[in-house]
Amino acid sequence: MATALSGRGSMVTRGGALRAPARAQSLTPRPTRAFVARAELATNAKVDTAVVSLNDRDHFRTVLAEAHAANEVLVVDYFTTWCGPCKLIAPAVEEMAAELAGKGVRIAKVTCDATPENKRWALDVQIRTLPTFRLYKGGVEEHVAVMTGTKMAALRAIIEEHRG
Repeated sequence: MATALSGRGSMVTRGGALRAPARAQSLTPRPTRAFVARAELATNAKVDTAVVSLNDRDHFRTVLAEAHAANEVLVVDYFTTWCGPCKLIAPAVEEMAAELAGKGVRIAKVTCDATPENKRWALDVQIRTLPTFRLYKGGVEEHVAVMTGTKMAALRAIIEEHRG
């Protein structure tokens, strides 16, 4: 059966009948079941955590001083609640915090979109990519290392380089 396109995108068969064109395929890949399951797990997980949740800059300064007194490296995860990669990496960060607790590393998180003050804080420290991990050492508010993205092996390497 021969077909031709009409002016409106419909297909016309040899007999003159109109037929709707096939639906175009989306160029956006559909998430796999494993991807969706990890995202749901990260979103719904309620576990006891070794990660310190930082409420504001004053709390950050307190935790930084405590980490310095304990001779620990402070790793701060800057994230937002809407960030997909942040949600996916959250369980791995929790595991790393539990594993490294008491071993010269303290891990904390800042929810950049929680309050207007946290939004200003993120802008002040130039957080442009999420998640961003910054390492602080020696009780100084200037970071000694930074990593963006979800590569846990790279984060672990940076921590090992600056630990102890």
